[in-house]
Amino acid sequence: MRYFQEKELLTAKLDDAERELMAFGILSFTQEIAMQSARIQAALTKRGRIIGISDIYIAATALVHKTAVVTRNSSEFEHVQGITVQEY
Repeated sequence: MRYFQEKELLTAKLDDAERELMAFGILSFTQEIAMQSARIQAALTKRGRIIGISDIYIAATALVHKTAVVTRNSSEFEHVQGITVQEY
């Protein structure tokens, strides 16, 4: 019985999340973003700063699309040059 209650709750939460996310566009991972990612990783490595590859992809996407990164974890992006970060 409990399994079905948890499954229904999870399904409802996923449905809510999907509805909320529909307001946002999806940006594709392009060759330009891949190249920008490589440049960011090389620059950070050269300065002895390492961040996760997912954060590098996020930073590269923001730079290519000339937009800010909105995050609760701004420390991961503080060493990426040229990026605008907004905390929430």
